[in-house]
Amino acid sequence: MKIEQFLKLGLSDEQAKKVMELCKEDKRNFIPKSRFDTLNEKKKKLEMQVMVHKTQLDEMLVANEQNKRLHEQAGQIWEHFISFNRKQEELLREFLILSAIFNKLSGVVSVEFVMDKIDRSKLTLTTQGEILGLDKQLMDIQTEYPHYF
Repeated sequence: MKIEQFLKLGLSDEQAKKVMELCKEDKRNFIPKSRFDTLNEKKKKLEMQVMVHKTQLDEMLVANEQNKRLHEQAGQIWEHFISFNRKQEELLREFLILSAIFNKLSGVVSVEFVMDKIDRSKLTLTTQGEILGLDKQLMDIQTEYPHYF
């Protein structure tokens, strides 16, 4: 508005000038509608991006938890496999030792008696499949109990 318009409304010259000054101060704080609309549109886009990112973050957190559970399950499966593998290796070792003992005892009169006298914990299976310590134990048993051989 202009001063003349305020004067026509019945304000004094001094009052009209004060109102004009107040209007000028208000105009400094005034944001044009186009600028307001632009900022408001940017705000809406940013809010939408925040929502999308929050959704993605939530999905990643869920996926992270699933990955942790899968990692734990894989660790348990691996431990089970290792344990199973050790048992199988021990069974194979025991089988190879027993086979070697039975081969050595092919001419023995009482295989069961001689088997009971062999301390299998003192036998060592080599990577070549040889049994170390068996011959010495058999010689000791044969010396002590010659009638079983």
